[in-house]
Amino acid sequence: MQTIARFLFVAVCFTLAGTQAGAAEEGRRVAFLIGNSAYAHTRALPNPRNDAEAIARLLESNGFAVTLKSDLDYRAMREAVRAFGETAREADVALLYYAGHGVEASGQNYLLPIDAKLVREADLEYEAITLGSVLNAAAGARRLRVVILDACRNNPLGDRMQLASGATRAVTRGLARIEPRGDVLVGYAAKEGTLARDGTGPHSPYAEALLTHLATPGLDVGLMFRRVRDHVLAATHSEQEPFTYGSLSGETVPLVPGAALPSAQWMELELWHTVKDNKTPGVLRTYLDRYPDGEFATVARALIEQYERELQAEAAARETARKRAEEEFIAAEVKRLQKEQAGTAAGSVESDLRAKTDELRKLTDRLREVNEAVAASEKRSRDAAEAAKKAAEQAKRESAKTGGTEKVAALPKLDVPQGTSGSWAIQWSIASGCMKSPRSSGAYILEAKGGVLSGHNPGGPMTGKVSDGSISWTFSSPRDGATFNCSGSVRGGQGSGTCVRALGNCIQRFTARRI
Repeated sequence: MQTIARFLFVAVCFTLAGTQAGAAEEGRRVAFLIGNSAYAHTRALPNPRNDAEAIARLLESNGFAVTLKSDLDYRAMREAVRAFGETAREADVALLYYAGHGVEASGQNYLLPIDAKLVREADLEYEAITLGSVLNAAAGARRLRVVILDACRNNPLGDRMQLASGATRAVTRGLARIEPRGDVLVGYAAKEGTLARDGTGPHSPYAEALLTHLATPGLDVGLMFRRVRDHVLAATHSEQEPFTYGSLSGETVPLVPGAALPSAQWMELELWHTVKDNKTPGVLRTYLDRYPDGEFATVARALIEQYERELQAEAAARETARKRAEEEFIAAEVKRLQKEQAGTAAGSVESDLRAKTDELRKLTDRLREVNEAVAASEKRSRDAAEAAKKAAEQAKRESAKTGGTEKVAALPKLDVPQGTSGSWAIQWSIASGCMKSPRSSGAYILEAKGGVLSGHNPGGPMTGKVSDGSISWTFSSPRDGATFNCSGSVRGGQGSGTCVRALGNCIQRFTARRI
């Protein structure tokens, strides 16, 4: 573990030696943001407009000259990109942010106006904006060009698009990899060929991460994108991985000028950022070994206590399960011996009866001991779980005491154990297929007790299970009795997932919230 800690520390030192080569000079900074939500021929997206507006406010409050556009059709979007190209030529730093649908065809990436139909691949030339034209618009900036695309969302436009070869394929594969030239960075919300989430809150996971890290004063833009990547991976449980393409020169280039942290603080922050989300106490101790009185030492100690308590609770639960299995085995043996004893008594063989009675007495005594051990083990398990919960709450309180933009951004996400019992509100909407369904959305309630879900709809009973991590249930369609299988993830009393019809291609999306 000490070797790993030394390696991490040396790696951080070399990284910072490069990124602290020089401070960026403030120049004219311009930003152009597009949020396309109201699509006419495919699924509307609730968040892109919100995302673009929030990021525009953030950039404007930090010195950018901002142009914000929402719900652009082809003609308006093409003209807006052209106009931004003129603006970028007069700037030192140009940033373009796009949120909405995007597709890839034959290795080319396209951003979709709200009036795009895309029946055939040839339609892309007349109904979509190429990523290349967006990059060209930003290319005129003198010093730094940044293009950010929150555009890899699932796009069921027409379900299938006919390619030039005559074949068809689903238009749902995300964007293709690119290799931009010059001092330009292109940030994808999701790595090439993968999909990004639109999010169940007011912003997409990628936009949430940008709002947290984008405007950090003095933070190098390359490091900013790495922080955004880690933020999204943590928020989506590693299901969505942002990626950045392109490269910059050796000097530090922050999007928002300001006094950068001293190199010693940067090294501490980088080491903390490396270990903070690891739930292994030994890994967190690598930070305390180097910085026993550091900025995050109190939080690290609280987290270590929390995770150690959780490990104790898990060990106690395993011991309870083992003792319970032993209890069940002995109880079965007691029943067997009682049955054999009764048979022996009927046969009047005194020696066998005495032996089996003695064996039965010993097993009964052992059963009583195991029952007492099970009760004690269950109490230890409950005590350990309660201690873990208190440790988590203490860690959360310690985190709240840490102020400052960089410090708050560096804090881990704390998962305070939450129960799953109670009522769960399920809201659903059709994602694809289901062409004959009389309704496109709806809601119902499921009740959870001890991890078991139950409910009822006109098609019959609904049954399933829920834990702090996953939720699943099945139900029958009230229309034709077909089975739907629902599954998804939950955390902290809310989650999302899909319901898939066993026959056909009907898919529903759902959100779950404990009420």
